[in-house]
Amino acid sequence: MSIDHLLKTNQNALLSVYDKTGIAEFAKGLHELGWNIISSGGTAKVVAEAGVPVTDVAELVGGEAILGHRVVTLSREIHSGLLADAEKPEDLAELKERGIPFIDLVAVDMYPLEEEIASGTATLQSVIEKPISVVRPCCEPEQKPGALCYLALTNEVKCYRPG
Repeated sequence: MSIDHLLKTNQNALLSVYDKTGIAEFAKGLHELGWNIISSGGTAKVVAEAGVPVTDVAELVGGEAILGHRVVTLSREIHSGLLADAEKPEDLAELKERGIPFIDLVAVDMYPLEEEIASGTATLQSVIEKPISVVRPCCEPEQKPGALCYLALTNEVKCYRPG
């Protein structure tokens, strides 16, 4: 499958959630509004099973998840798409040159660390390796106009907009 369609638009959404509740409906709504969906692993599977076209992160990065599925969206390609500044033509030109899509929207939830810690089996390693790294590049005000967080537990969508 080609990723060319992702390079021709400014409506690319990265969905990466632990709790899959409602993510298929959310993805379907985005798709109906003209957004391309990028996702990995279980999230991509749920979205695809709902009949929503989805590009797996593996297609962008040239490989599957590694290190026991701890490294999925942690890649140069994904982080470049997140950190590129839409106001800087040189950033957009470099993404285009490298075949990396600009990522306009990120929808994430957080791994339930409280549950992990309370489980009685948590270790320092099991807690520090849980996925939050995709959020940081999105929430740096100088980098992106906003990051969208899909919050399955509260059924709300909150948008962070600096300034």
